[in-house]
Amino acid sequence: MSGYNSPPVPASVLILRLSAIGDVLHTLPALAHLRAALPHARIGWMVEDRAAPLLEEHPHLDDLFVVPRRAMATAARALRLGEAWESLRALVRGLRARRYGLALDFQGNAKSALAGLLSGARERLGFARGDCVEGSHLFTTRRLGPQPSAQHRVEKYLALARAASGREAPAEPVLPVDPCARARAAAWWSAGGPRPRILLAPGTSERRADKRWPAESYGALAALLRARLGGTMGVAYGPGEEALASAAGAAASPALLPFAPLDLRELVAVLAESDLVVAPDSAAMHAAALLGRPTVGLFGPTDPALFAPRGARCAVVRGAGATTDTIPPQAVADAALRILAP
Repeated sequence: MSGYNSPPVPASVLILRLSAIGDVLHTLPALAHLRAALPHARIGWMVEDRAAPLLEEHPHLDDLFVVPRRAMATAARALRLGEAWESLRALVRGLRARRYGLALDFQGNAKSALAGLLSGARERLGFARGDCVEGSHLFTTRRLGPQPSAQHRVEKYLALARAASGREAPAEPVLPVDPCARARAAAWWSAGGPRPRILLAPGTSERRADKRWPAESYGALAALLRARLGGTMGVAYGPGEEALASAAGAAASPALLPFAPLDLRELVAVLAESDLVVAPDSAAMHAAALLGRPTVGLFGPTDPALFAPRGARCAVVRGAGATTDTIPPQAVADAALRILAP
């Protein structure tokens, strides 16, 4: 750690992990560590609006600062620049009023570096050059030493949290489940039929559509799992993923129980009420693993060493040639049966 020996215990910590949804989920174990290692510290988190529902009412957080990115972008496109500027000023005023002693830059890019500067935190701890991008290391006052290139994202973020606390404090991450959304999810599942409740979550971002598994493969998997497990099978999707989920549901016979379109709170609740989740490398996959659900992750171009679901009842199936298209449904069914066996 450059210029960093025996750090004092921080009284207040601001987490900078603004996006994306999957990366916010990867940072939750680091938050759990900070809360366990620094039980009396004030801990805040700065996050963009799209991922904010994951952190609302989180028991480990004292403050949540939400960047209204969508509203600001809408105002800017309409040339209401004063409105966008005032939203940013209000956010900065709220941050500075808390007088954070330490900001932790888990994101490591220009956007999070700017957020750290605007926060007014006296110290800013981040990653060394090579473990971050866009020169963000130039804007931190302390930097973590170089990290292994094949390190899982969760371990990378935990290393930064441990450097901040100066302590070892194992802790289980928490992903809150909204009680009202959970009640609705349980009712949806119950209306569909008996257990086990098997959820297929085929969606990924449009930017990473190469991570998706073909709809016909989900149909073949559904037939294999029904033959071995019976139960109720559903398909979950969010806004913009209707066509993909519809195709996956249509490929299965009988059709899958549709859970759609789900916002983040509803998705987490449906995952929490599931007995098995099958998904590509996505927010749904990582959320299911954090919730302790048996999870099969489908991997192609992304490296499981960096992004695999973590947990005793998680499995990974990767396609030949690092493509999801080549993943055989039978291999996914076998992995699902193995993790359900206990």
